[in-house]
Amino acid sequence: EDSVPYTRLSPEIVAGPEHAELALRAARESIVLLKNREASLPLRESDRYMIVCGPHAASVEALLGNYFGMSPRMSTVLEGLAGQAPERMRIDYRKGCQTDRPNANPIDWCTFEAAQSDVVVAAMGIDPNIEGEEGDSIQSEHKGDRIDSALPQNQIDFVEKIARNIAEKKTGARLVVLLFGGSPLSVPEIHEAADAVLQVWYPGQAGGDAIAEILFGKASPCGRMPVTVPYRIEDLPDYDNYNMAGRTYKYMDPAKMLYPFGFGLSYTTFRYGALEVSKEEIGVSEQAEATLVVENTGAFEASETVQLYLSPKEPLPEDPAFRFVGVQKVSLGPGERTTVGFSLPGTLLHRFTEEGKQVPAFGTHLLQVGGALPVQRSRELGAGVGLTTRIRLK
Repeated sequence: EDSVPYTRLSPEIVAGPEHAELALRAARESIVLLKNREASLPLRESDRYMIVCGPHAASVEALLGNYFGMSPRMSTVLEGLAGQAPERMRIDYRKGCQTDRPNANPIDWCTFEAAQSDVVVAAMGIDPNIEGEEGDSIQSEHKGDRIDSALPQNQIDFVEKIARNIAEKKTGARLVVLLFGGSPLSVPEIHEAADAVLQVWYPGQAGGDAIAEILFGKASPCGRMPVTVPYRIEDLPDYDNYNMAGRTYKYMDPAKMLYPFGFGLSYTTFRYGALEVSKEEIGVSEQAEATLVVENTGAFEASETVQLYLSPKEPLPEDPAFRFVGVQKVSLGPGERTTVGFSLPGTLLHRFTEEGKQVPAFGTHLLQVGGALPVQRSRELGAGVGLTTRIRLK
């Protein structure tokens, strides 16, 4: 008991209000907005009719993922949206499609009705029946392992059919896709078809409530991608050794990134300015400070995840293109600004030899600060422009 302090906790605190609030906050802050064409989100005052559909719209399994405890209250997407929708809004539900196989019944009311709505919320993705421990993943033909990063084809067909019906009928309905899952999903077809895409992961007991808060504009999304998502599985090299060439944000060709590491949109915009470094040249045992100003230039209160990356100006063949070396999260109201600082010890400017030994990387390094991995793909997706300066290890 003395070595495991958790054994002294009282059972009365389990599922208490503080923990419920923490679960809601964790879900809210983990949601990543990947696309928001023409400000399709947040939902509008004029929206009167919503269709909620998809295999995970009413699923508890898609909330919990692998390894979970139980809660006395689980909030699915359907429950969260219905619970927070304004009185003026009508919500209809159709599952529409299965998780990983075509519908046995070819008659489809869902995609037809979706085109008649103001907004369609499609809860797509995978769940622990497909990925996870081999004994739990009862729908997996590979005992819980994934051999492809794409969505099941029937889900792609379902989303594309909704988008096609909306376009053909010219109803102006907006298509919002929620992506559930605990691993990267290569979804270029979904990204193209949808007006808005959100990666919601396995959001936990309060997932539906958190998703509803984001969609209805009660909170601005602030999650960032913790992984690099390729366009397709073929964009990754075969895993026949531990060579990192072509893998992760450090070594992958940015042209093969569907969603870069660190990427995520907001309902507001942020401007970066006045990046300053206290010393342009430092020794291994010295330290510099980098500071910059971040300003919320939009209309929503929101959080920004300020990211710091280092790159050698003249890299060796084995050097990574980027190293993620710092992060600061700041919350700002409309028009507010703040100064963000990072410490830059000389030991940060290093490289690893083929033998795995860390050695000083003498010379000039690029210091890049922004809201996502500083590559062209991040900017194509809507990330703001970051700042770049130099620092030299002498």
